[in-house]
Amino acid sequence: MLRAKKQYWQNFLKDQVILEKIASAIPITDGHIVEIGPGYGALTEEILARKPHTLDLVEIDPDMTRMLREWIGTYPDTDVTLYEQDILTFVPRQVSWIPEYSVIGNIPYYITSPIFTHFLYTLDDTPASMVILMQKEVWEKILAGSQKKRKSSYFSLLIEYRTTHIWKVADVPRDAFTPAPKVDSIVLGFTLRHVRDRAREAYFQTLWREAFSQPRKTLSSNLRSRFPIEFLETWLSSRGYDTTVRSERLSLADWEDLLAHDPRGAISEG
Repeated sequence: MLRAKKQYWQNFLKDQVILEKIASAIPITDGHIVEIGPGYGALTEEILARKPHTLDLVEIDPDMTRMLREWIGTYPDTDVTLYEQDILTFVPRQVSWIPEYSVIGNIPYYITSPIFTHFLYTLDDTPASMVILMQKEVWEKILAGSQKKRKSSYFSLLIEYRTTHIWKVADVPRDAFTPAPKVDSIVLGFTLRHVRDRAREAYFQTLWREAFSQPRKTLSSNLRSRFPIEFLETWLSSRGYDTTVRSERLSLADWEDLLAHDPRGAISEG
């Protein structure tokens, strides 16, 4: 009997229409796909039906991996490898004749930010695209960072900096799962930037971590140990802000400009 385990925050997606939408959100045929948390394989079957060349399944629950091993070998057209490990320690294998890979997954809500940080920043080889089912509230936080009445966060800026396009694949009501979670979900697609600058990435991660360390305080208060207060006041004025502005009000373009005018004259990794 299939049982969801609380220690893994498991909620199994059962809605066939939504499963098909997820698997159809990006090109899969002949590609290299990484699936996060396949569980008993409902989404995995939809992925395999589209005949990827290579499929990496990353599942931490040993009971689920035992179930998957019973049938994944019945798809001879796909090179399937099952990894029983924490997704935050996973490094995708290199497939020399497939230059890019994509990530698909129904991820545990409590590690949404760490998973994105892992795939967008930590790994040297980042994916070309991701299709992720997440808590709808998380999407609202990402969206808030790009709206006119901006309310950016550390997480929303991390996403915005490393992506070129974000789109909605499907809304997912709570009754589409078993057991049903207490919140509604959403499936989003992300296209990642191809060009990377690891020094700039490290700079912004450190800067934003400090800027949002105490969200209710002003940007100047949170960054006063990094920049002279006189510099911050002058810079904020040049961008049209007063000295009481909070970090959430700044756009990605503002942060890029702050880097360009960093009085230390060089990118710092903190």
